[in-house]
Order: sequence, then structure tokens, then C-alpha cells
Amino acid sequence: MFPSGSGYMPVNRWPLRLQQTCIAVALLLLGLGHFQSQTQPHTDLSGPTRLLFVFDASNSMNAYWGKSRRIEVATTYLSEALTDLYGQEGLELGLRVYGHRTAFVPGKVQDCDDSELLIPLRKGNNLLIAQALRRLEARGTTPIARSLEWAAGDFPDRNARNVLILITDGIEACDGDPCAVSEALQAQGVVVKPFIIGIGLEPHVKENFRCVGHFFDAQVPADFEVILDKVIEQALFETTLELDLIAGADVGDRSGTRRNRVTDLAFTFTDLETGLIAGQWVHALDEQGRPDTLRLDPLPPYRLDVHTVPPIRVDTVRLAPRKHNPIVVPNVAQGVLEWKWAPQGVSLPDVPALLFKTDSPTPLATLRAGQRLRMLAGTYDLRWSTSPPLERKGVVISEGTITPLQVPAPGWLALEVPEVAWGCILSQPTGAVVYKFDVGNPSGNLPLQPGGYQLLLRLKSSEHTSASLVHAFQIESHLTHTFAP
Repeated sequence: MFPSGSGYMPVNRWPLRLQQTCIAVALLLLGLGHFQSQTQPHTDLSGPTRLLFVFDASNSMNAYWGKSRRIEVATTYLSEALTDLYGQEGLELGLRVYGHRTAFVPGKVQDCDDSELLIPLRKGNNLLIAQALRRLEARGTTPIARSLEWAAGDFPDRNARNVLILITDGIEACDGDPCAVSEALQAQGVVVKPFIIGIGLEPHVKENFRCVGHFFDAQVPADFEVILDKVIEQALFETTLELDLIAGADVGDRSGTRRNRVTDLAFTFTDLETGLIAGQWVHALDEQGRPDTLRLDPLPPYRLDVHTVPPIRVDTVRLAPRKHNPIVVPNVAQGVLEWKWAPQGVSLPDVPALLFKTDSPTPLATLRAGQRLRMLAGTYDLRWSTSPPLERKGVVISEGTITPLQVPAPGWLALEVPEVAWGCILSQPTGAVVYKFDVGNPSGNLPLQPGGYQLLLRLKSSEHTSASLVHAFQIESHLTHTFAP
């Protein structure tokens, strides 16, 4: 189970073979010491590893599975696990129990505060917890959400790997919301990553657990044993990662040296099993130019999105448990694009540019005049919703340089018409329609890009086609051309 050279003294593999069990075990890894803040570098966690067992002693644990009651099977198995963990250096153990004090009475209001920290987290608590388990009686209800919320306060501080293991045979019975509790703990800097093993649960019950985290449906005892082995491994050995953003295709030599590192980019890891965001950060390098160390649960696969323009996506990232995982993303070379109206002047319109990857119909970003946009090196197209529309194709963005782009500033047509009129403005020499007058009086100041135009107009009072007005004119940047028929 544990590799040689890991620093862990091998123990007997869990000796008890579960012949009789019908419990669902939610194993929630609380990264209390792992995520001080998702925007701050992580500190070295030199403290202990803490395992807090939250044990279900509700009335339903009296149900039989085979020849034994669920609580008997669960306490026996947990006691065996505690024996195997005895003597583990730097390990602290504790026990919280719910449903053990107030008897469940059908039709009556249940005691949803029936949750108690029986054995506080300390070193060498293995025997004390085993003794407390043997004295338990399954009596009451199942306040899972409240127990998880209170259990988060059972850890004395966050300078450790704090792991919470919930053992239960049922779902929330007190109208609590374990998912909401998880979100609240994350908002406080506590990352809850659940591992749920359901044995013989109904489909709708399984869905209730999926919102909390990973769900595993154990059909045989061996399944349960394998999953528990993985969780305990992760409790005792930390999995870390770093994100290396490399400007070019060269990702480094055999010594692990990374060259041309890129930083200051936002990125997101998404759990592919749940579809939920597992971590979001803005990249940083330390004084030696090395990426910060981050921590994620190593069991699920992830999707990595680096929020560049255009975005970079790594569809599947898998972490090696108990190791430091360098995640290398090449070809992140970037340049800067800036466009301005030319010549500069007053009363310039607020017309943003839409940025496209060349030959792509989907816009990547919106860029306003004077704004600088850092983007991946490459070739792009830009479009403006001016009159007529402007387009610049094949704009090359090079690594480490600022690409300036000047766009002709518009002028105006001051149209002064005494009555309702119909017609249009055509761009010359293409003949494309720039403005179309269909309803009402067309008078006003119309912004137009520099160039030649033709105005076609028929006033309402002019009843014959031959009375149409045709007016050719030129527009210059910042200047106004007036037409008053």
C-alpha cells in the first residue's frame, strides 16, 4: 500500500475482512492546512497529520447486515484500523459521534444537536477511541450537516493536514444541507473534498451525496477496502503540484530547469468527476523564479484552463499521489496589442474592437481604444462596428512586444431634413448601405468613417421618384459635413 522509501513504516494491511456490512462512508478531506487562501502562496506544513473520525450512532445503525448489526461491524472495522495506525509518527486522532445520546422516537421532534466530540485530537488516542466505540449505543437521528460544521471547529489550527472521516449508514435527517456547509467552509478558507462510499444505496440517495464530492458505490467489501486504503494514504502523505507556464515549446532540460517562464495569469482546475471548480488562482513566481506549490486532491482527473487570450485548455490532468507534480504548459508566449483612433481628438466614439483568431467566427475579447491587451503570440483579426464596419486582418502579435494599431477617427454627417424622408447612405465606391432611412425624420449627427459617400433621399412632400435627392460628399476625421435640402 505504501511505497518503499516513503518514510512510512509498513503496517499490517487492514486484517479485518468485512463479511457483513451495509454502511455508507463519506470520507471528507478537509484541507484546513492546505488552502489558507486561494490567492496566497502556500506555506510549508510541518505540523502533524490529524484524523478526526465522525461516527454515526443513529438508530438505523441497529439494523442487521448478515448476522451482525451495522454498528458492531463498523466499530470492529474502525478499531482494527486504529490498531494498524498505532505508532505512526506525527499522527493525531480524535472521535466525534452523533445520534448516541437521545433516543429516536417516531413522530416526535428529533434531537438534531445530538453531536459530541468524545475524544479530542491528540497523539496516541488509538486505544481511547477504540474503547469509546465499544461503549456506544445506536439511539438517535442523523444530523450530518451540523456534525460536519461542528467538526470543522474540532481541529485546533490549520498548521497541519487535517482529515475528517465520516462513517454513516444514511443521509441527512435534520433538514441540514451538507453541500451548503461545504460551501460555507470553503468561503472561510476550509476546503472540503468528500469521498463517499455507498453500499446498496438507492439512486436518489446517491445523488444527494454527489453534490458533496466523489461518490463510490461499493458492491463488495473489497471495494470498500481499496477506497479506504487510498484515503488513508492521502491522509498520511501530501500530494502537491506546481504549474509551469513556458513561453516556447522548450520545457526544460533533464535537471528540471525551466526556461522562459510566464506568470501573472489566472487559471482554474475543474474536477472532471463532479464538474465543480477545485481551485482558482493567479499564477506567481517566488524570488528564485519558481512557481508556488499548490495542493489538490489527487484522486479525480482535472481539466486545466489557463485564462489567456485565446484561452489554453488541458483536457485531462492526473496527479500522482504522494508526490510533487510539475504541470507543464508550453507555448504560452505573449505579446501586447493596443489600438488607438488616429488622429486623436475630442468627441471620439466609444466603439470597442472585437478580437478574433484568424479565420475563426468566435470573438475572443473586446478591446477599447487605448486599452492594452496581453495575448498569446499569433495572428488575429479585429472588427469595429463603425459606419461602415471596419476590419483589420492578419494582425501579428509577437512575443514580448507591443503591437500598435491605428484606426481612422470618424467624422460626422449633420443631416438637417425638414420632414419625414426615405432613402439611404451608400459607401463609395463599394455601394454598400451604411444607413437606411425607413421611418420618421432622418435628421441628426451621423458618425461616418473617413471616405466617400452618396446620400439618396426623397422627402415626403416630393411625391414623384424623379424628385429624389442625390448628394455625394466626403467625410474627414473629426470634421462635420452638413447637408440641409
